[in-house]
Amino acid sequence: METNQYMEWLKGKKLSESTTYLYGLYYKRFEKHPFTQQGMDDFFATPKVNNSVSRAFIKSLLEFLGMEDAFKLPPKPTGKIKKKIVRQLSVDQIQAIRDEAYKKSKIVGFMFDFIYYGALRRSEVCKIKINSFGWSEWFNDPTQACELKIELAKGNKDRMVLIPAHVIKSFADFYMEAKKIKPDHLEDLIITLNNTPNIIFMRKTGKAMDGWNIWKMIKALSYKAIGLEIRPHELRHARATELEDKGHNIRTIQHYLGHSSPTITEVYLHTSEKRSLSKIKDQMATIKDL
Repeated sequence: METNQYMEWLKGKKLSESTTYLYGLYYKRFEKHPFTQQGMDDFFATPKVNNSVSRAFIKSLLEFLGMEDAFKLPPKPTGKIKKKIVRQLSVDQIQAIRDEAYKKSKIVGFMFDFIYYGALRRSEVCKIKINSFGWSEWFNDPTQACELKIELAKGNKDRMVLIPAHVIKSFADFYMEAKKIKPDHLEDLIITLNNTPNIIFMRKTGKAMDGWNIWKMIKALSYKAIGLEIRPHELRHARATELEDKGHNIRTIQHYLGHSSPTITEVYLHTSEKRSLSKIKDQMATIKDL
């Protein structure tokens, strides 16, 4: 079997970059086994190999070879999939990761801020364009947070999130300097920004970042900053908890995160017993004795 030929064939299938990458990894593992039914069984018997991705890889490989019915795949694993632990992050930890992001570059810093303050999924970050922001309203009052429209989020629904004013001002200044935009009037600048559909986060190759790129970047930044490999989804949990700590009710947070049900949102909230008691204590202090 020729690895290069198979990988070229995969590119023609127009799979995502992350899927192609994973298929390549499984190919290298599979090469260590003889191309027989026993070799196939041994491959899937390897710990953590019998999953939906590896099974899809084998099916694609057999399709490439024109041998779809040559082998029998083992039964799918049963039982509940163990969920990944979502760690609670302190304010200091969030700030440390943010500092590390800006240390890497301003554009990476903005990416972190948009992910965190917008409580964005990694796939949503890839879609942010210059004209995704509510520039007209924000320039009317730059002291207020700026709306960021997330188009076709999960469930194919649009939603609005908010980015703090200081982050937006810094980003607008950065973008105008990078693109050498020097408008004569504020109205000209707003028109330019509202009519620029360029994707913000691009790779050096000129292609837009995908969720896989962002996942790797956040894990690398967080490990360097706090010694933990934090996933973008954990930042979403941290932001949800912060919003609850600031007094927002679960329905508000549900809409902000783009959840279909408040039950899902409850999973995101990491209100500890100590925090809960502190809130009740503060409320009781405002109640006069009868």
